[in-house]
Amino acid sequence: MITFFFTFKDVGGVQVLIFNLMRELFRNNIRTKLIYHKDSWLTTELDKYNIGYEFFNIEDINKKGIKEFIHHDDIIVPFMLFKELIFFRKINPFLLFWSVYPYALGSYNNDYKFHSKLVRKRLIKKMVRKSGLVFMDDVGVNFIENQFGLKINASLLSIPISIYNENKFLNRQNINYNNKINITYLGRAVDWKVYPVIKVINDINNCKYERKEIVLHIITNDVEYFKKLLKNAYPNFEIKFYSGLSGDELSNFLITKSDLHIAMGTSCLEGSSLGIPSILTDFSFSEFPNDYLYRWIFENEKNCLGEFLENSKKVNSGHSFSKILSYYEKSERNGLSVISDKCFKYTNQNHSIESVAKSFMNSCMNSNLKITDVLYNDLYYVKQILTNTYK
Repeated sequence: MITFFFTFKDVGGVQVLIFNLMRELFRNNIRTKLIYHKDSWLTTELDKYNIGYEFFNIEDINKKGIKEFIHHDDIIVPFMLFKELIFFRKINPFLLFWSVYPYALGSYNNDYKFHSKLVRKRLIKKMVRKSGLVFMDDVGVNFIENQFGLKINASLLSIPISIYNENKFLNRQNINYNNKINITYLGRAVDWKVYPVIKVINDINNCKYERKEIVLHIITNDVEYFKKLLKNAYPNFEIKFYSGLSGDELSNFLITKSDLHIAMGTSCLEGSSLGIPSILTDFSFSEFPNDYLYRWIFENEKNCLGEFLENSKKVNSGHSFSKILSYYEKSERNGLSVISDKCFKYTNQNHSIESVAKSFMNSCMNSNLKITDVLYNDLYYVKQILTNTYK
């Protein structure tokens, strides 16, 4: 049975991904297992929609019950090489590693400081050879190939999102930009997700055309911390903050409020799936350059949902923020409709939950990678086994 496994409790793109897939698989009479935190957004949402699944509390993973919960023919689906994978060693189930963090397998990461580059390179080659490694987009593939000097025949598995049957943005009745433009940003309160917002604030401040009233609506998990991270930004327009929005409540908020959506990753898909003109931002641990240009989500290649700014070759490829806002002039109304239609169709063609779920099932069935293929071919896990850190 497919078993989703994740350790981070704060709500993010992976939790939304797991929820969307578990709900879609349940609709198709495919039951799944989940190893996660008991009291969490993910379990609350699954229960709210009456989605059937088998559950194991990750806080009890070091107890004997895990050996009864997981069977040798199950397939574990993790999104990072968590240390807790070692608890499945004696059961030895199958594994499908879904790389949604582009640099999760990189040897430079502090979490893998004991690893040699050669050993990690061999592990990646084995994971690919046994069809146990898939990437969310080409960014992760390119990083692995450049980091380890590899050329791999990688499988791409897009981040899924539920798509409506119609473009909700174009069907909205109150589209009127004569006086106000409502911009939404969706993202967690962490520094590498806040720097894009600082860039947007500066660009709105510096727009040189006769501006309408602009309101920026920031939807995040921790409003106070987000405000703290924005302490050096000085907007000359209104900013409103929201927290706790997800699922249908988030969709309803966006379709009634948002004229322009800005985000990275799954958060960007939340807007484009509704047909809202959506800009996909990159991420960075430092301030964006002044000449950074913006891209509509459909202007990205191979399902890209953002990349590390310092590695991006597209910093100067795209549109100025003044150009983005010019579509909200009355004379550009037709152009904005075209943008909306392209965002909606791109998301439907590349991220539809129905098509991604089918590809996901095929990837699970094709994986011949076992847990021990990873544990015995990775210096971090070998060290733990030899020192009996885990039993």
